[in-house]
Amino acid sequence: MKELLPLLVAANALAAGPDFNRDNKWDYKDWYDFQAVYSEQFPSDGFDSIDVNGDGSFFDPADLELFYKMWSRQPANESGWTPIEIDPSAVCLFFNPSTGSNSNSGTSMDKPLKEWDVARVYQIVGSPSIDEYRSGSVKRNVVIAFAYGTVHAGRINLEYGGVDFHRPVVITSYGDGSLGRPVVGGIGLQAECRGHVVISDIEVAGPDTGTTGAGILLQGGQEDVRIEGCYIHGWQNGVANTHPVTYFYIHRNVIADQWCQSALGHSQGFGPSQCQYVYVTENVFDQNGWAGKPEQRTKFNHSVYGVSNSLDMVFARNLVSRSSNTGLQLRANGQSAFDNVFYKNPANLTFGHDSTPPAVVPDGMAIGNIIVGTARNESWMAGSAIGINVCKGLRVTNTTIVGLPNEAQPNIRIEPTPASWGTNVSSFTVSSTKAMNLGTSAVFRTLGPNETIETPVNDPSLVRLSSIDWDALVSDARSGRRGDWRWSGVK
Repeated sequence: MKELLPLLVAANALAAGPDFNRDNKWDYKDWYDFQAVYSEQFPSDGFDSIDVNGDGSFFDPADLELFYKMWSRQPANESGWTPIEIDPSAVCLFFNPSTGSNSNSGTSMDKPLKEWDVARVYQIVGSPSIDEYRSGSVKRNVVIAFAYGTVHAGRINLEYGGVDFHRPVVITSYGDGSLGRPVVGGIGLQAECRGHVVISDIEVAGPDTGTTGAGILLQGGQEDVRIEGCYIHGWQNGVANTHPVTYFYIHRNVIADQWCQSALGHSQGFGPSQCQYVYVTENVFDQNGWAGKPEQRTKFNHSVYGVSNSLDMVFARNLVSRSSNTGLQLRANGQSAFDNVFYKNPANLTFGHDSTPPAVVPDGMAIGNIIVGTARNESWMAGSAIGINVCKGLRVTNTTIVGLPNEAQPNIRIEPTPASWGTNVSSFTVSSTKAMNLGTSAVFRTLGPNETIETPVNDPSLVRLSSIDWDALVSDARSGRRGDWRWSGVK
């Protein structure tokens, strides 16, 4: 995956967007130029493209909000979703708890099954033998589709799945999309389901009672799992796994309001453990770890926690807001963050580990991230834009940091190294930081010879970022449903 990072960055730079600096690229430099023009540091003549929304009005908040959406790659239409090729021989099963019957065949939209039933599914798919599905050798191509606007209270537990890359098992929706995603009471991939699974356009609704459990839970070890266009809320953990997962794609989901009674355990939006090659792109993470309940807010709950036993994660173009503590915590090798927007997390973006021996200190990079606001409601909350523990070769660059009026000023925190580790066990650079209302950097130890923090550039042009109604923007991002990959299988 490391060899793919330059390609990913290059692809981001060339993605569609207004080329404000006229260099035939769409990259972080355009963001800086936009800020300069927006703050009227330059005359508007020659910069007509600054009217992002095309309403004839320049230098207004609507342009900035649309620019954010473009920067985070939110499409203006329903395109841009991952195409999934389904073999014509696929067995397609339709479920409609309102109009279906379990005496139906379930293989056509007009004769759906009423309820999910594993035994019935096995029978229709072709009754794989016990040895076949327990060995993970079932390669039948299956689509399991739930009708829009319906609620299926039970948990969907998939106990078999293809191991042929070209034969995915798909859990998705069908019918009149204006009715809203179908709601299910959880999704589980069991040990027999080896992988190549797509979960798309489903609402995974939790009990919202602060009890333990995960909305989408992977058990037994999987490969090539994609979760896309889903709304996952009300669980202890939105997406979780108990065994290694390789090639894990989390794309354009809303993962929000996960929480758990503090006496029962910690809570995360997404906490990949024992995973390698994880791609988390264009999602909305909001109020994870506490769901807006102040009494449940702890420093151990996060939106996304890259656990130290995972490797190689790209976290790109996500909106991460109002977490219990950390918006994104990266503690493993090859975990990097590109072009994300963080809003009012107590600790917005943190790297490294404060309790891991130096032999396994993580590396990574953070490029082009935008951090707006922080929170320090309790003494243990860091109130930081960037936090760095012990890292190896970490590079943080082209970062925009804005402190909000009447809020705690965000800072850059360099955490202490345990004395028993000796000196010079860490190396990092923080450069090209533009900031407004930045607090005093908190450096709790002497920097090593390979550790550098450039003085942030105080940029008053960022005042426009602080004037956006960010809570309304997050609310809009949470409620927006921007389409799906529109499976076009048998009807």
